[in-house]
Amino acid sequence: MDTIESSLRTLKANRQKWIYFALSISISALVLLPTLWYAFGPDHGMGAYAAWIWRRFGQLPYVNYFEGDFPGIFLIYYFIQTVLGESVTGFRAFDLIWQTATIAFLYLITERAFRKPMAGLIASLLYAIFYLGLGFWNTGERDGFLLLPCAAAFWLYFRRARRAAVRVCLSGQARGRAPGTDLRRHITEIFPRQNPFAPDLCLFRRAALPILPGLVLADGTPCKND
Repeated sequence: MDTIESSLRTLKANRQKWIYFALSISISALVLLPTLWYAFGPDHGMGAYAAWIWRRFGQLPYVNYFEGDFPGIFLIYYFIQTVLGESVTGFRAFDLIWQTATIAFLYLITERAFRKPMAGLIASLLYAIFYLGLGFWNTGERDGFLLLPCAAAFWLYFRRARRAAVRVCLSGQARGRAPGTDLRRHITEIFPRQNPFAPDLCLFRRAALPILPGLVLADGTPCKND
């Protein structure tokens, strides 16, 4: 009897978790919807132009056109223009999808860490509101693109997959991809060597502000290591 009741409680908790997950994604996407009408800022224009002449005329960044940015951002613009077209709306649609995926990982990590679906929901909404408030100038920047692979890496490491070797490999791959958008600064700030746990703790440098109030409001308590 106890086993049955325990199983029912687990099923109920899992159902609640995924309901909150769906709510987090849906509401956050609605909050971010106005970003589709954001214009280009100066950085966006230069990145888009670099990708455009690369696609149209084969003129490579740093060779035929110099822009003091890291190669990852040009690859992102190249991909967007190839798949979604060269319009500003296509770029903003990609950014909306990217940020929604980021929010999904933020929810999963927050809910997992504090065992509170409500904490994940609040953290997701606060991040969406924060990102929307950045305006056209500071959204769709390399720092915004950076957070998704960092969050994915943290999630892969944090969830403790049964096959540790696979987990560490995938986590390392995701973390290795992220600095391609802002290499030097993020290698020095995100991957300090003094503490073996510091890399994973520092991945949420930009997400900490929206996450922490959500945890407090949801009365979340950090779980202890098994």
